[in-house]
Amino acid sequence: MTQSLNINQIHQGDAREFLPKIEPDSISCSVWSPPYHLGKEYEKGISYDEWISLLKEVIGLHHLILKPGGFLVVNIADILCFPDETMPRIQAMNVSRQTVGITREQVLEAKTNYPEYNRNQLAALLGCTKIIDASDADIWITARGVTCFDFAAPIPSRFREMAMGVDGVSDVKRMVTSFTLWQRPSGDRQTILLIGADTGIGRSFPLPLLREGDTATVPDAVLVDESNMKTLGLEKFPTEVEINGRRAKAVRSVSGFSSFMGSPFVFTSYRDGMQYANLKPEDTMYLLVKVKSGADVEKIKYDLAKRLPEVDVYTRQEFANRAATYWIVQTGAGGALLTAAFLGFIVGVVVVSQTIYATTMEHIEEYATLKALGASRWFVYRIVLTQSLVSGIFGSLLGVALVFPAVELARGGIAWIQTPWQLPFAMIAVSLMMCALAAVVSIRKAVSVEPGRVFRA
Repeated sequence: MTQSLNINQIHQGDAREFLPKIEPDSISCSVWSPPYHLGKEYEKGISYDEWISLLKEVIGLHHLILKPGGFLVVNIADILCFPDETMPRIQAMNVSRQTVGITREQVLEAKTNYPEYNRNQLAALLGCTKIIDASDADIWITARGVTCFDFAAPIPSRFREMAMGVDGVSDVKRMVTSFTLWQRPSGDRQTILLIGADTGIGRSFPLPLLREGDTATVPDAVLVDESNMKTLGLEKFPTEVEINGRRAKAVRSVSGFSSFMGSPFVFTSYRDGMQYANLKPEDTMYLLVKVKSGADVEKIKYDLAKRLPEVDVYTRQEFANRAATYWIVQTGAGGALLTAAFLGFIVGVVVVSQTIYATTMEHIEEYATLKALGASRWFVYRIVLTQSLVSGIFGSLLGVALVFPAVELARGGIAWIQTPWQLPFAMIAVSLMMCALAAVVSIRKAVSVEPGRVFRA
């Protein structure tokens, strides 16, 4: 028979071993703070399924020891004070990691600028959430099968806490994206891609901050790219609008964030983004991981993938490459661009060929003279090919000189246009190859001319 635990004593050990040693129907209230599966020392090596089994087992063992009408209190954080039935009842945010960097001066400034706000609105304005130094993510965590940034899928927000438990992880930021409806002041509607993110997600990431360089965001505020102001029906700031039936205020514009999709990007805080997108509080779209200085990004990526097998984990460059591959290979956009480039190459060959041919025929007598003087076929080849390549070099340089100003002008309306420095050199090489191919017909005509033609002339 199992010996019961002595009362009025402190016993330290595994609850699964001690609970069967407690007298049945003897406990009025048991308080339990379970492991949260965050990677602490005492729970390392436990898989997600093993963790779930541990919770079920300990809760089940309480059935025998509790008195009729007794209570089992499970401490999982203040999240249970909300009546929402969709809230998770086991895992919750680790409140010990939450910090507030709001100063007294910021509070006084907010009260001065917004005297009509109550204390809840002031708290939202000052962004009383986890605040860190602005940084860029080293690793992206996405739902399985996400091909590019524009087409996200929800993942459990609790994965953020699990990712924080991986050695070498400095911080994890959340981002939410959703295609939704923007109602212009005129009443017309426009599809937009709404993007909400935690503060500190990136130095250049546009967020409606209270002040430049601050970490507090203005509630119900959104930012738009200046190139999309006409599309969104905006003429001045601030302007009251509606997003998905909720009130919002466009407070200012940013530059350099036009959308490739045609649906304008609209930026807001993470809290407002969740509300505008009508997402459940236990979901998010992306988790952006910042690793500690000097840490091995690839190793941390491997550890995250091992801990979170339900999602995909990419380095920043891998996710960017995946998106580029999607647009170029898997959609009609890439095929259309490649087809247009091929047709342009063919048309260029024909046009250059006609030009070189006309030049050759104009000087056919000179080629006949060269042959009469004993010039070899290879000498004639080199003359025609050199003429073609010189024309190609001058034409390419002129084209490159015109491309850069044209691209800068186009960026005013399409900010995502990029011109890598390698591209002009690659285009010059393609142009020279096109000129060489175009010279083939002219070379054949120049070589086949009869030397005696010069005497008949």
